Amino acid sequence: MVLFFISSYTFSQENGFAEINLKTQHSENISINQTELNFGFRIMKDKKNQLNSKFGYTNSSISYSDTEYGNDDYLDQFNSLNYALEYNYVFSDKNSFTIIANPVANFETKIHASDISLFGGIEFTNKLAENAQIAIGVQRNTIFGKPEILPTFHFKYSFKNKMELDLGFPSAKISYSNNERNTFSITNDFNGYFYNTNEKITIQNTKIERVSWSQMTTGFQYKRKFDENFTLELKGGYDFNKKIHLNDSDDNIRYDLNINDGYTFKLGIKYQL
Repeated sequence: MVLFFISSYTFSQENGFAEINLKTQHSENISINQTELNFGFRIMKDKKNQLNSKFGYTNSSISYSDTEYGNDDYLDQFNSLNYALEYNYVFSDKNSFTIIANPVANFETKIHASDISLFGGIEFTNKLAENAQIAIGVQRNTIFGKPEILPTFHFKYSFKNKMELDLGFPSAKISYSNNERNTFSITNDFNGYFYNTNEKITIQNTKIERVSWSQMTTGFQYKRKFDENFTLELKGGYDFNKKIHLNDSDDNIRYDLNINDGYTFKLGIKYQL
Protein backbone atom coordinates (compact mmCIF):
# COMPACT_ATOMS: atom_id res chain seq x y z
CA MET A 1 0.00 0.00 0.00
CA VAL A 2 1.00 3.60 -0.27
CA LEU A 3 3.38 4.94 2.40
CA PHE A 4 1.40 5.51 5.60
CA PHE A 5 4.09 6.53 8.08
CA ILE A 6 7.79 6.08 8.55
CA SER A 7 7.68 3.99 11.71
CA SER A 8 5.29 1.41 10.27
CA TYR A 9 7.37 1.28 7.14
CA THR A 10 10.58 0.42 8.96
CA PHE A 11 11.39 -3.24 8.54
CA SER A 12 11.72 -5.75 11.35
CA GLN A 13 15.09 -7.24 12.11
CA GLU A 14 14.49 -10.64 10.47
CA ASN A 15 16.41 -11.81 7.41
CA GLY A 16 13.23 -11.94 5.37
CA PHE A 17 9.45 -12.24 5.57
CA ALA A 18 6.29 -12.90 3.61
CA GLU A 19 2.83 -11.83 4.72
CA ILE A 20 -0.80 -11.60 3.64
CA ASN A 21 -3.29 -9.14 5.10
CA LEU A 22 -7.05 -9.15 4.58
CA LYS A 23 -8.87 -5.97 5.52
CA THR A 24 -12.49 -4.87 5.36
CA GLN A 25 -13.93 -1.40 5.99
CA HIS A 26 -17.69 -1.02 6.27
CA SER A 27 -19.99 1.94 6.77
CA GLU A 28 -23.61 2.72 5.96
CA ASN A 29 -23.03 3.53 2.28
CA ILE A 30 -19.77 1.84 1.29
CA SER A 31 -17.74 -1.33 1.83
CA ILE A 32 -14.05 -1.63 0.98
CA ASN A 33 -12.29 -4.99 0.95
CA GLN A 34 -8.50 -5.10 0.57
CA THR A 35 -6.05 -7.93 -0.02
CA GLU A 36 -2.41 -7.09 0.61
CA LEU A 37 0.65 -9.23 -0.17
CA ASN A 38 4.11 -8.24 1.03
CA PHE A 39 7.52 -9.82 1.09
CA GLY A 40 10.93 -8.44 1.95
CA PHE A 41 14.49 -9.34 2.75
CA ARG A 42 17.64 -7.90 4.29
CA ILE A 43 20.26 -6.97 1.69
CA MET A 44 23.10 -6.26 4.10
CA LYS A 45 23.84 -5.49 7.76
CA ASP A 46 26.91 -4.62 9.81
CA LYS A 47 27.55 -2.66 13.00
CA LYS A 48 26.63 0.71 11.47
CA ASN A 49 24.76 -0.01 8.24
CA GLN A 50 21.61 -1.90 7.33
CA LEU A 51 19.86 -2.11 3.96
CA ASN A 52 16.44 -3.73 3.50
CA SER A 53 14.09 -4.24 0.58
CA LYS A 54 10.33 -4.75 0.41
CA PHE A 55 7.79 -5.50 -2.34
CA GLY A 56 4.03 -5.15 -2.00
CA TYR A 57 0.75 -5.53 -3.91
CA THR A 58 -2.71 -4.39 -2.80
CA ASN A 59 -6.10 -4.92 -4.42
CA SER A 60 -9.03 -2.80 -3.23
CA SER A 61 -12.61 -3.81 -4.06
CA ILE A 62 -15.30 -1.19 -3.41
CA SER A 63 -19.09 -1.61 -3.15
CA TYR A 64 -21.24 1.53 -3.10
CA SER A 65 -24.79 2.23 -1.98
CA ASP A 66 -26.81 5.42 -1.66
CA THR A 67 -24.47 7.34 -3.96
CA GLU A 68 -24.76 8.52 -7.52
CA TYR A 69 -22.34 5.75 -8.54
CA GLY A 70 -23.89 2.91 -6.55
CA ASN A 71 -25.09 0.94 -9.59
CA ASP A 72 -22.24 1.62 -12.01
CA ASP A 73 -19.54 -0.84 -13.03
CA TYR A 74 -16.55 1.45 -12.66
CA LEU A 75 -14.67 2.88 -9.70
CA ASP A 76 -14.93 -0.46 -7.92
CA GLN A 77 -11.50 -2.09 -8.39
CA PHE A 78 -8.12 -0.49 -7.69
CA ASN A 79 -4.58 -1.85 -7.52
CA SER A 80 -1.27 -0.75 -6.03
CA LEU A 81 2.28 -1.99 -6.61
CA ASN A 82 5.05 -0.66 -4.41
CA TYR A 83 8.72 -1.18 -3.74
CA ALA A 84 10.59 0.17 -0.72
CA LEU A 85 14.32 0.45 -0.15
CA GLU A 86 15.32 1.34 3.41
CA TYR A 87 18.79 2.35 4.58
CA ASN A 88 19.65 2.77 8.25
CA TYR A 89 22.91 4.27 9.53
CA VAL A 90 24.01 4.29 13.19
CA PHE A 91 26.13 7.32 14.13
CA SER A 92 26.66 6.29 17.73
CA ASP A 93 25.00 4.46 20.60
CA LYS A 94 22.45 7.28 20.80
CA ASN A 95 21.96 8.59 17.26
CA SER A 96 20.90 7.07 13.94
CA PHE A 97 18.96 7.96 10.82
CA THR A 98 16.76 6.10 8.36
CA ILE A 99 16.06 7.00 4.74
CA ILE A 100 13.42 5.28 2.59
CA ALA A 101 12.76 5.46 -1.16
CA ASN A 102 9.33 4.15 -2.15
CA PRO A 103 8.20 4.17 -5.80
CA VAL A 104 4.49 3.31 -6.04
CA ALA A 105 2.12 2.61 -8.93
CA ASN A 106 -1.55 3.23 -8.09
CA PHE A 107 -3.94 2.37 -10.89
CA GLU A 108 -7.41 1.09 -11.75
CA THR A 109 -6.73 -1.79 -14.16
CA LYS A 110 -3.89 -0.69 -16.47
CA ILE A 111 -0.54 0.84 -15.49
CA HIS A 112 0.56 4.04 -17.23
CA ALA A 113 3.63 6.18 -16.62
CA SER A 114 1.45 8.80 -14.93
CA ASP A 115 0.41 6.23 -12.30
CA ILE A 116 3.92 6.00 -10.83
CA SER A 117 4.84 8.25 -7.90
CA LEU A 118 7.87 8.49 -5.65
CA PHE A 119 7.30 8.54 -1.90
CA GLY A 120 9.57 8.06 1.07
CA GLY A 121 11.32 10.14 3.68
CA ILE A 122 14.07 10.56 6.21
CA GLU A 123 13.98 10.26 9.99
CA PHE A 124 16.57 11.00 12.70
CA THR A 125 16.43 9.10 16.00
CA ASN A 126 18.02 10.10 19.30
CA LYS A 127 18.16 7.78 22.32
CA LEU A 128 17.29 9.92 25.34
CA ALA A 129 17.71 7.14 27.89
CA GLU A 130 17.88 3.39 28.07
CA ASN A 131 14.09 3.16 27.75
CA ALA A 132 13.25 6.34 25.79
CA GLN A 133 13.94 7.76 22.35
CA ILE A 134 12.69 10.51 20.08
CA ALA A 135 12.47 10.51 16.27
CA ILE A 136 11.90 13.50 13.99
CA GLY A 137 11.66 13.43 10.22
CA VAL A 138 9.92 14.42 7.04
CA GLN A 139 8.18 12.30 4.44
CA ARG A 140 6.22 12.46 1.20
CA ASN A 141 3.04 10.43 1.55
CA THR A 142 -0.71 10.30 0.87
CA ILE A 143 -2.17 10.01 4.36
CA PHE A 144 -4.65 12.82 3.59
CA GLY A 145 -5.57 11.44 0.16
CA LYS A 146 -3.06 13.31 -1.99
CA PRO A 147 0.74 13.41 -2.36
CA GLU A 148 2.27 15.93 0.01
CA ILE A 149 5.32 16.50 2.21
CA LEU A 150 4.62 16.28 5.94
CA PRO A 151 6.65 16.25 9.16
CA THR A 152 6.86 13.13 11.35
CA PHE A 153 7.40 12.86 15.08
CA HIS A 154 7.62 9.95 17.54
CA PHE A 155 8.36 9.68 21.22
CA LYS A 156 8.85 6.09 22.38
CA TYR A 157 9.03 4.95 25.99
CA SER A 158 9.33 1.43 27.41
CA PHE A 159 7.91 0.75 30.87
CA LYS A 160 9.22 -1.91 33.23
CA ASN A 161 5.89 -3.77 33.19
CA LYS A 162 6.29 -4.81 29.52
CA MET A 163 4.27 -1.84 28.28
CA GLU A 164 5.49 0.41 25.45
CA LEU A 165 4.28 3.87 24.46
CA ASP A 166 4.70 5.45 21.02
CA LEU A 167 3.24 8.96 20.74
CA GLY A 168 3.51 10.93 17.53
CA PHE A 169 2.25 11.83 14.09
CA PRO A 170 0.96 10.35 11.87
CA SER A 171 0.72 7.27 14.11
CA ALA A 172 0.50 6.46 17.80
CA LYS A 173 0.40 3.22 19.76
CA ILE A 174 0.42 1.84 23.26
CA SER A 175 1.15 -1.87 23.60
CA TYR A 176 1.49 -4.51 26.30
CA SER A 177 3.03 -7.99 26.16
CA ASN A 178 2.16 -10.42 28.94
CA ASN A 179 4.71 -12.86 27.46
CA GLU A 180 6.95 -13.18 24.40
CA ARG A 181 4.10 -14.60 22.29
CA ASN A 182 1.22 -12.17 22.93
CA THR A 183 1.09 -8.43 22.24
CA PHE A 184 -1.99 -6.24 22.78
CA SER A 185 -2.07 -2.72 21.35
CA ILE A 186 -4.28 0.34 21.00
CA THR A 187 -3.40 2.23 17.82
CA ASN A 188 -4.31 5.49 16.08
CA ASP A 189 -3.27 6.07 12.46
CA PHE A 190 -3.89 8.62 9.73
CA ASN A 191 -3.96 6.88 6.35
CA GLY A 192 -5.05 7.61 2.81
CA TYR A 193 -4.66 6.63 -0.85
CA PHE A 194 -5.19 7.92 -4.36
CA TYR A 195 -5.69 6.14 -7.68
CA ASN A 196 -5.77 7.34 -11.26
CA THR A 197 -8.82 6.27 -13.26
CA ASN A 198 -8.86 4.52 -16.64
CA GLU A 199 -12.38 5.47 -17.69
CA LYS A 200 -12.71 9.23 -17.67
CA ILE A 201 -15.88 10.35 -15.89
CA THR A 202 -17.37 13.75 -16.63
CA ILE A 203 -19.09 15.73 -13.90
CA GLN A 204 -20.32 19.21 -14.67
CA ASN A 205 -18.25 19.24 -17.88
CA THR A 206 -15.09 18.33 -15.91
CA LYS A 207 -13.20 15.07 -16.42
CA ILE A 208 -12.53 13.05 -13.26
CA GLU A 209 -9.04 11.56 -13.38
CA ARG A 210 -8.28 10.61 -9.79
CA VAL A 211 -10.04 8.93 -6.85
CA SER A 212 -8.76 9.64 -3.35
CA TRP A 213 -9.81 8.56 0.10
CA SER A 214 -8.56 9.14 3.62
CA GLN A 215 -9.48 8.49 7.24
CA MET A 216 -8.21 8.34 10.80
CA THR A 217 -8.39 4.85 12.28
CA THR A 218 -8.44 3.99 15.97
CA GLY A 219 -8.23 0.30 16.74
CA PHE A 220 -7.36 -2.58 19.04
CA GLN A 221 -4.67 -4.98 17.80
CA TYR A 222 -3.67 -8.46 18.95
CA LYS A 223 -0.55 -10.26 17.73
CA ARG A 224 0.13 -13.92 18.47
CA LYS A 225 3.54 -15.41 17.74
CA PHE A 226 3.02 -19.15 17.35
CA ASP A 227 6.69 -20.04 16.87
CA GLU A 228 9.89 -18.54 15.47
CA ASN A 229 8.33 -18.22 12.02
CA PHE A 230 4.56 -17.62 12.12
CA THR A 231 2.72 -14.61 13.56
CA LEU A 232 -1.04 -13.94 13.49
CA GLU A 233 -2.45 -10.41 13.67
CA LEU A 234 -6.06 -9.45 14.42
CA LYS A 235 -7.17 -5.83 14.43
CA GLY A 236 -10.55 -4.21 14.84
CA GLY A 237 -11.34 -0.52 14.96
CA TYR A 238 -13.31 2.45 13.72
CA ASP A 239 -12.62 4.89 10.87
CA PHE A 240 -13.25 8.56 11.62
CA ASN A 241 -13.48 11.51 9.23
CA LYS A 242 -13.75 9.11 6.29
CA LYS A 243 -13.62 10.83 2.89
CA ILE A 244 -13.75 9.64 -0.72
CA HIS A 245 -13.38 12.31 -3.40
CA LEU A 246 -13.40 12.39 -7.20
CA ASN A 247 -10.78 14.87 -8.42
CA ASP A 248 -9.80 16.48 -11.69
CA SER A 249 -6.29 16.50 -13.21
CA ASP A 250 -5.27 19.41 -10.92
CA ASP A 251 -6.44 17.49 -7.80
CA ASN A 252 -9.42 19.79 -7.31
CA ILE A 253 -12.37 18.02 -5.63
CA ARG A 254 -15.24 17.76 -8.10
CA TYR A 255 -17.46 15.29 -6.26
CA ASP A 256 -17.71 14.15 -2.64
CA LEU A 257 -19.24 10.70 -2.18
CA ASN A 258 -20.37 11.70 1.35
CA ILE A 259 -19.10 8.50 2.96
CA ASN A 260 -20.11 7.75 6.54
CA ASP A 261 -17.64 6.70 9.23
CA GLY A 262 -17.60 2.99 9.98
CA TYR A 263 -15.90 -0.12 11.30
CA THR A 264 -12.72 -1.79 10.06
CA PHE A 265 -11.27 -5.26 10.61
CA LYS A 266 -7.93 -6.79 9.63
CA LEU A 267 -6.55 -10.33 9.60
CA GLY A 268 -2.86 -10.85 8.87
CA ILE A 269 -0.49 -13.83 8.74
CA LYS A 270 3.28 -13.34 8.61
CA TYR A 271 6.09 -15.80 8.01
CA GLN A 272 9.58 -14.75 9.11
CA LEU A 273 12.83 -16.33 7.98
